[in-house]
Amino acid sequence: MTQVCLVGSEDVNLRYELLSRETARNALVTYDLREPFENTVQVQTVSLGAAVALLNDLNWYLVRFADAAFVKEPSISEGSGSRGRSQRRLGTTNSRPETPGGF
Repeated sequence: MTQVCLVGSEDVNLRYELLSRETARNALVTYDLREPFENTVQVQTVSLGAAVALLNDLNWYLVRFADAAFVKEPSISEGSGSRGRSQRRLGTTNSRPETPGGF
């Protein structure tokens, strides 16, 4: 699961500003909103792509009401998961194509 954490500007209540506007409220309706820190909104999305799409949908509001947006995706941390194993495997392969210029 990908986590998205939005940090509100000092002079606004981020949760109120997002939920008081129909377009932002519609973008957030499917998520369980959490507030891990004061004036923040955190949601979990199913993928990195869904997180990027959500931030894109909220961009107009983020520019006006947020100081920062953080995305935490476990699968892109260095050396973790199948991606890390694939990189190690690819780095040690010494195969050569049977025909010059072939794949």
